[in-house]
Parts: sequence; C-alpha cells; structure tokens
Amino acid sequence: ADDGYAICASVLSLVALQKAGLPHAKTCIVIEASEESAESHLEHYIRKLKPRFGAVSLVVCLDSGALTWDRLWLTTSLRGVTAFNVKAEILREGMHSGMGGGAVPDTFRVQRLLLDRIEDAATGDVRLPEAHCDVPASTLRQMQ
Repeated sequence: ADDGYAICASVLSLVALQKAGLPHAKTCIVIEASEESAESHLEHYIRKLKPRFGAVSLVVCLDSGALTWDRLWLTTSLRGVTAFNVKAEILREGMHSGMGGGAVPDTFRVQRLLLDRIEDAATGDVRLPEAHCDVPASTLRQMQ
C-alpha cells in the first residue's frame, strides 16, 4: 500500500469483474499502511477481524514491486519469512568462567549450532528439505 496503487488496483479489479458479468467470491480488502514506520499493526487487525473474514480461499498481495508504472506486474512467488525466538539455557545458576569455562557450553554456541541445522552460515544455503519445493515449469519459463 505504500506505493498507493493497492487500493485502486483492488477496487478496480472487482469493478472489472462486475462490469464483465463475472462472479466473484466475498472479498475483503486489507490495506497495511504502516510498513515504512516500523510499526506492526497488521497482525493485530488480522486477528481481530478473522471472524469477519470467514474461510479464506485466496490471498493477493499488491506490494511486491513494479518495474514500470504503466501496467500492473505479476509476481508468482515470494520468498517466505520465518520469525522465532530461541532460548538456550545451560545452567540453573550463573557460574564463573574459571569454574565452568570450557566444561559448560556457551549458550550462543548452542544457538548457533541449532541455527546451523537450518541454514549454512557460510553460504546461506537452507539445509531443511521441508523448506524446498519443485519450481513449476511455467515459473522456470518466466525466469528465462
């Protein structure tokens, strides 16, 4: 929504369907307008409005970018983002490094080892097979 075209594109796409006599499902247009401010209100409103949305069968994001302004651009895939909190606890009480250094693993090292199971820190390659998928032939053709 930060580029200003999302509202117009959303409404005009519905108008075009209606003018063409084509049916469409119930449509909820959600505009996120705080992206650039580092505030995160969208998740709050999605949770609050979820009962009004009902069963969602299609989500369209109008914020993936455009190379020119004379037409709409289509993005067929986006990279996913995962956010999580990791807490590593080794001891119940603090210990002086002279007493436990070396024998007790460092919590940062433990977290790094856990993250290394997911991503290769040197190359950025994702190691989880579940995070990979086959790229459809149509997408491969579009990339050429």
